[in-house]
Amino acid sequence: MAFLRRKIMTVLADRIKEMRVDSGKSKEQVATYLAVELKTYSRYETGERKPDIEKLVQLADYFYCSIDYLLGRDVVTNFDTVPRDQVYSYRDLCEKGYNGKLSHGLIKQIYDSQCYNDRVHVSADDPTKYVRKTDVRDLLRQMYSDL
Repeated sequence: MAFLRRKIMTVLADRIKEMRVDSGKSKEQVATYLAVELKTYSRYETGERKPDIEKLVQLADYFYCSIDYLLGRDVVTNFDTVPRDQVYSYRDLCEKGYNGKLSHGLIKQIYDSQCYNDRVHVSADDPTKYVRKTDVRDLLRQMYSDL
């Protein structure tokens, strides 16, 4: 039982850190959201301390994922892949001649607005951030209409 508890704590710590880094948030930002001290949050990420259920709910809401995922009970390895010709990456947009900052901003805006489990994957072993071409078109149309 103690082994299982340690494993869950390790998975939780790894997932919290992974989600924070992937979303581009600092430890300070997450700690502020949770209304805990930075030291407390840092201990969540190292596995030295476990968040209570209220904090787990807040973390799941903050990172747009399930509590099961945070605890390692919902491993996202069998996700559906999307054909490569239906998505853009940062590099794809740059190769089309778009400014690097604009390309990065478009990908980031779309990627960050998606639930972790809903993000696009081309293959299981490709860490590149992809977004659907239709999402890029929709965002650009929205930006244009806002001008």
